[in-house]
Amino acid sequence: YEVSIYRQLARLYVARYGCSGDVRDIRRAVAAARRAVMLYPALPKGYVLLGQCLGLLGRVEGSPARLEAAIRAMRHALELDAARPASEQIRRFSPRRRMRICEQIRELVELRGRYATSAPAR
Repeated sequence: YEVSIYRQLARLYVARYGCSGDVRDIRRAVAAARRAVMLYPALPKGYVLLGQCLGLLGRVEGSPARLEAAIRAMRHALELDAARPASEQIRRFSPRRRMRICEQIRELVELRGRYATSAPAR
């Protein structure tokens, strides 16, 4: 599936950023994750990946707006997952996975608050 290629590409760019430290790699990861979401908008894990990539970019840039976009993406993933019909129960996030996503959201909210309060007044 083409969508899985874009998810893998996003993960590859994140790993590459870990080696290169080049913020362009994170931006490429975000673009690939956005493409994956565009191709399969009903897949919750696509939004989790997008949120993780946006969160990383927000941390690196010190951007509350990027962090807010990451939070929205991850919350949307949880909403999509919860809305799956009973027939798809096996495909839902495990309670442990949901808890990890909620923890990531809490960390992003806290970080967004710190960045927002430390921003210089204009």
